[in-house]
Formats: sequence, structure tokens, C-alpha cells
Amino acid sequence: MIKEKLSFWTVVRTLTVYFLAFVIASIFIIPCLICALLPEKIRYDNKFYFWCISVCCKLLLKISFLEVKIFGKYNIPDGPVIFVANHQSSIDIPIVAALIGSRKHIWLVLEYYANFPVLGFFVRRMNVTVDRGNTEKSARSIVKVLRLLKDQDRDLIIFPEAARFIDGEIHKFMPGLAMFSKKLDRPVVPIYMPNNYKIYPPGS
Repeated sequence: MIKEKLSFWTVVRTLTVYFLAFVIASIFIIPCLICALLPEKIRYDNKFYFWCISVCCKLLLKISFLEVKIFGKYNIPDGPVIFVANHQSSIDIPIVAALIGSRKHIWLVLEYYANFPVLGFFVRRMNVTVDRGNTEKSARSIVKVLRLLKDQDRDLIIFPEAARFIDGEIHKFMPGLAMFSKKLDRPVVPIYMPNNYKIYPPGS
């Protein structure tokens, strides 16, 4: 936990952000829930769902009182790719989602998050979970990723370090990234976020 003393205005700002985030989430939760309940062959290509996610994340960044600058977006190819990002903060997820917009995509997510209320439902229905401690489950996750993305116009998003690090360094990647690129026959697009460890780091 961060032990620094918080000023009155910091507390007010934080509570305001939480309240506005709750309002934004409340607006989008029902339409996203309906989309996530659709059959597999429909929900992964539902443009309305991905539009909702993109708008929701952009609004979350707006009300966070943070200045977000994106460089090099023009380098992203039009076709399906594998987005690979470093991971330092909770804010990484809405930043990446806002960056890619309404492109159809699937996240590779740690199994841990599938157990969260509400969030876990969307993790299981719209993404692919991976259990780093179980070889058999990990193999099944790889097969599922390849099945959902092979010859499909869907991006894959990975935090290959498989954890959040607050030292500003790039850490060892989990195995499988090169295999995904080769099997799916698509380019890897790196995303580097250099300062996010200063915002919502683990334990904050």
C-alpha cells in the first residue's frame, strides 16, 4: 500500500473519479452484458460491443484528470495484428482499449481475473484466460486463441510480462508470443507506456 498522506483535494478528486466511473460503467454494463450473452459466432464480431468498450474506456480516461498522449498510432496496420504492451498499472487497460478503438479484439487474461464479480463474466465470455500454473489449462488456452483468431479479422492483445512491474523496466516475456505470431500469420505491434507505474500501481 502507498503510505503517503493524501491532501483534501486529492481525496475529493479521487472520490469524484470513482463516482463518475461508476456512472459511466452503469451506462454501458447492460448493452455490453446483452452482447456478451450472444452465441460465440456472433459475440466476438459484434461491432456494437467493441464500440461500447472503446467509448467507455475513452470516457474513463477523460474523467481521470490524466493527460494521455499517444504517439505513432499511424503505424498500426489495417488488418488483424497482435498488440503487445508492457504492464505497470490498472490504467494500462483503458489506455490500450482507447488506443485500438472499436477494432474487434480478444485479450489474453490471467485466470485470476475470471473470479472477479461482473468483470469475471466478461473475461470468460469475451476473452481467453490463461492459468500460468497449470500446463494443461495453458495448452487449452493456446488452442482456443488459435481457434478464435485464425483467419479471423480479430486482434489479440497481450501483456506478455504477465504481471505489473513498477520499476520502469521491460521484464521477461512469457513463452508463446512468437508462436502466436507465426501460427496466426500476423504482425506484432508493440505498445510501450513509460510512465504508468506512477499511476494506480499494484496495491494503490
